[in-house]
Amino acid sequence: MHGNLRYFKCFHCDYGTKIKGNIQRHLSTHKISKDFKCDKCNYATNVKIYLTRHAAIHNISKDFKCEKCDYMTNNKPSFKRHLLTHKTTKDFKCEKCGYMTNSKWYFKNHLLIHEVSKDFKCEKCDYVTNIKGNFRNHLLTHKVSKDFKCEKCDYMTNIQGNFKNHLLTHKVSKHLKCEKCDYMTNIKWSFKNHLLTHNVSKHLKCEKCDYVTNIKSYFRNHLLSHKVSKDFKCEQCDYMTNIQGNFKNHLLSHKVSKDLKCEKCDYVTNFQGSLKTHLLTHKLSKDFKCEKCDYVTNFKQAFKRHLLTHKSKDFICDKCNYATSVKINFTKHAAKHDISKDFKCDHCHYATNFKNCLTSHLLKHTNSFKCNNCHYTTNNKKFLKRHLLTHRISKDFKCGKCNYAANSKQRLSLHLLMHANSKIYKCLKCDYLTNDKPYFIRHVRYNKPACTKSH
Repeated sequence: MHGNLRYFKCFHCDYGTKIKGNIQRHLSTHKISKDFKCDKCNYATNVKIYLTRHAAIHNISKDFKCEKCDYMTNNKPSFKRHLLTHKTTKDFKCEKCGYMTNSKWYFKNHLLIHEVSKDFKCEKCDYVTNIKGNFRNHLLTHKVSKDFKCEKCDYMTNIQGNFKNHLLTHKVSKHLKCEKCDYMTNIKWSFKNHLLTHNVSKHLKCEKCDYVTNIKSYFRNHLLSHKVSKDFKCEQCDYMTNIQGNFKNHLLSHKVSKDLKCEKCDYVTNFQGSLKTHLLTHKLSKDFKCEKCDYVTNFKQAFKRHLLTHKSKDFICDKCNYATSVKINFTKHAAKHDISKDFKCDHCHYATNFKNCLTSHLLKHTNSFKCNNCHYTTNNKKFLKRHLLTHRISKDFKCGKCNYAANSKQRLSLHLLMHANSKIYKCLKCDYLTNDKPYFIRHVRYNKPACTKSH
């Protein structure tokens, strides 16, 4: 009891409220059988108002339409939240950081991030949070059985939102199309992030370096790179990071047993992304086909790179004959012509215009990494990791078309190009064709001026 108010608590979990209607609605979530079922899909619930809200999804006509964009919905609260996205000024501002929003709910959740103590702690692992929704989703990761299973593939999850997004990947037609390029998707948040890439001005700027972006998640991860202390430390090696997703992936590299196995060959891995990529090697049909030549592939990134070979050279250097259709390549090339060097070494006279080159150079002044199995030494930690793979007897990355096996994903990717019928790199001056970029560059370099680069 709090004064004259009654406090209603759930007997099945730690949920509590002062509103009787809320506790009745909450108790129905613990009921196994579902009283209200949708007659158009397999949705079921014990809360009548939830079914009413869900039924609106199936309505073809939309009651609420935005005058400033093409957003439409039958859900009034969702429509109100959407209207706030068009509002220029922000009503809620955080005093501890630069976060601003027009949503009171988002603002309350944001303030919880700054709290040192965590109210929700997982009993099965060390996960802690102040956000109840995040905690509920986390608890589902410990659940062995999966409530949502895809009928078209072996995808399974307990998180309904993730399942809905997954189903969109099987949809052939794409209803969200970019007006400025050929990007298409069915996932709304992916489309929003893509549109930001066309913005010339960047509204998120780092105060410690010249990094700028329009994508909030990228900006958050970047800020962590300036943090000296590391929140996540591996107990089996000296790996440290502030990004939880990277840490989880790293822990899988120490796992001896492999949970994910290919049904068509003896390939095994702990990385779901690696398994998906591997399964594409067994696929006979090709999802991506070039309209201008006979190039076909199942790898989206490879297809994007190939399309650039047909694109005119939009970026032309005014100081030499270099031309490219890739903006980032042009930016790197232009830096070569700069007389002044922005990045200088404090230990010697080395100077460069490339930040990554300075980072690699600084390793020469640090302690070296030594291999325990041979006399190999290096100043680059990544090189040592790559070298250690040469001592491993088992080969984790195996080709589905021949008996080739490797310890490096990059080497397997290069090998798979040997099985490709079409060739990505074609010389304009002779009939030389290859899928190996280093070989192509070497061909152009050694045959100058007879041959010139086609990329």
